Amino acid sequence: MKPPFHLTGLLLVTVACDQGGGRSPGSNSPVLEAVVRDSGQVRIIENPRPPTASRLGWDLGTVATVTIGELEGSEPYLLDRVRDALVLPDGRIVVVNGGSDELRVFDASGNHVVTWGGRGGGIPFRHRVSAFAWGDFVAVAQNDGYEIRAFDLDGTLKRIVRRDHEPAAPTPAHLDAYIEDQVAASPQEERAERRAELRESLRHRHVPETHPAYAAAMSDLADHLWIREYNLPGEGDARPVWTVFGPDGRVLGFMETPAGLSIFEIGEDYILGLARDDLGVEFVQMWTLERSGR
Repeated sequence: MKPPFHLTGLLLVTVACDQGGGRSPGSNSPVLEAVVRDSGQVRIIENPRPPTASRLGWDLGTVATVTIGELEGSEPYLLDRVRDALVLPDGRIVVVNGGSDELRVFDASGNHVVTWGGRGGGIPFRHRVSAFAWGDFVAVAQNDGYEIRAFDLDGTLKRIVRRDHEPAAPTPAHLDAYIEDQVAASPQEERAERRAELRESLRHRHVPETHPAYAAAMSDLADHLWIREYNLPGEGDARPVWTVFGPDGRVLGFMETPAGLSIFEIGEDYILGLARDDLGVEFVQMWTLERSGR
């Protein structure tokens, strides 16, 4: 079984600790000796608590060198529900703006360069954008259409993966099914009121012209793309169906995953995810995955 990337990172950190001699850098830092032992195939590092007044001899700037965000200004700088941010190797900064479902890219000085993705027009049937590692690329998946774009780490577009897809327009029946799905979790005596509230709310919201092209996108540890099919409200099977693409972007076929399983990670021979029982109790589950005929 290929170890997940976070376990590999832990192994690298462990090696670095072993080679560091146990001394924290800096003139005001005491020698901190860690106890390192192996338990089967697991390496365990037990560290003491540093003295309260000790500090690393590292320098941190007194003010931020780059600040992105404004109270008033042009749209790219008005941030809302930021979920993540990262620095690309060329110094550009990518901000995941949750309020608009956008990836906003700024140069090393904090000037807006480009925006990837965007909100699909409203709720319900909201369109989304996601980003994830795919081999040596950064994949950006915007489900307005059936397309995934792969960028090099310097931001250069390297690959576009598409699949045939027939756009579907929302209908009154889809809205009715959406409302019923939303009220299903409410107590029976509260559903009529909740149903009326949702209908009134939807009268003031813009509904996208089309449903999302797919529900979710991710990659596995064997560099395959997995794109989950979007079920129209009131339609579709309980078992999620995924379109799987090879590392080269060529479609391989469909794959079903267990109903109710929220997938965290797909390895070469396993799927790891979260399931809940009828009482809402959560369970992390691992399912075996056999890739025959690949």
